[in-house]
Amino acid sequence: MGYFGCIETILKNGLTVQIRDADPADASALIYYLEQMTKDGEGQVLEYQEYSPTLEEELQWIHNSRLNPNEVLLVVIYNDQVIGLIEFRQEKRQRLKHTGSLGMGVIPEWRSSGVGSLLITSLLEWLELYTDIEIVQLALLANNNRALSLYQKCGFVLEGCRKNYIKINIGEYVDELIMAKVLK
Repeated sequence: MGYFGCIETILKNGLTVQIRDADPADASALIYYLEQMTKDGEGQVLEYQEYSPTLEEELQWIHNSRLNPNEVLLVVIYNDQVIGLIEFRQEKRQRLKHTGSLGMGVIPEWRSSGVGSLLITSLLEWLELYTDIEIVQLALLANNNRALSLYQKCGFVLEGCRKNYIKINIGEYVDELIMAKVLK
């Protein structure tokens, strides 16, 4: 993992948070974060309690994120609680190594507080300064208007749409949007 460090910042709600590299000590907090993230189902493909990682699996995830200098796993912390995270993974195939994808989330009570903007802008700045990544990609549910607005604000453009890709319920589908941002 490339090294991000630790930055304290004040969100638009006036509260001070830290954004930093995930650490093995965060493993339990990450399990709780996942539970909170998926409870309301908003913007998620993963359903609540569909995946319940063990402490060992979380430790392995953190460890694996540290193996590649062009990959990073960042957490936003408030009062020792993980309230948001972003992960960037570089493509492994030689002809795609100049690209990678991100996944991120913010727990429901912290959405629209500036955590998402902090995660995206921090990741993009880190990628520009410390990696040779040229293109960042992401996927989101087409009905996740808050995320779509954030990504557009940060310079991501729509590249494609997978029609009815996500099945919410019987007879209820949502498109998946593919977005990207060219860095270099």
